[in-house]
Amino acid sequence: MLHFIKNIGDYFASNYFNEDFAKKVIQTSGYDRESLKEFNKKISALKPHYFTLKQRFIENKLRVKDKVNLTHKFHTKVLEVLGYEAQNTDYDQLYPLDGKSVLPVRHILYRGDQPFLMIMEMHAMIKTSDNIPEEGLFEQQYSIEGDDEDRQVRAQKYHYSQWRDIYTVPENVSVSPMIIKDAVSELFHLPKHRRPKYILMFAGNQYFLLVSHTPKTALQLT
Repeated sequence: MLHFIKNIGDYFASNYFNEDFAKKVIQTSGYDRESLKEFNKKISALKPHYFTLKQRFIENKLRVKDKVNLTHKFHTKVLEVLGYEAQNTDYDQLYPLDGKSVLPVRHILYRGDQPFLMIMEMHAMIKTSDNIPEEGLFEQQYSIEGDDEDRQVRAQKYHYSQWRDIYTVPENVSVSPMIIKDAVSELFHLPKHRRPKYILMFAGNQYFLLVSHTPKTALQLT
């Protein structure tokens, strides 16, 4: 069993992630032994950046905007290690759902004209207190929603301005759905030619690989 993969909801058979799984992943990657060593060095070099991020989350009373910005910068380093041109493809175009709404997809890999993998992000799921659980995929939002009373209560926590340093929403459109879990579901229910096969959700200390043919299927890489 690979200790850093968690099978959420047990959608995969219990023997799926045996030792043979790791061998198949390496074979499919196309990396030889020396290339893997070099790649592992790059991954290991991320450790001090991650521990700095974790320390900032734990020791400081950060605003949501601060969490978003700090996590985004760390994600850029992760993407560059993985071979993405993170600076050049950083939210260069928000993904349109229709003429009125868009979703903040950071990067898209295509196969032909069809989206194959979409990379999205939310702020890190780092637990800052034993009494306060980290906010997960099903809680984080791009902005507030609900009735007027609910908006007043949550206004200090979620607002478009907290993502303003990361991406810009064009005029005459809005980010919708605003809850991240609903945004993922919306993407997976698009027509086939616009629907990604996978969504890789970056969350600082955890990463979710979501598969479109079974929307509730997820692997969590911690």
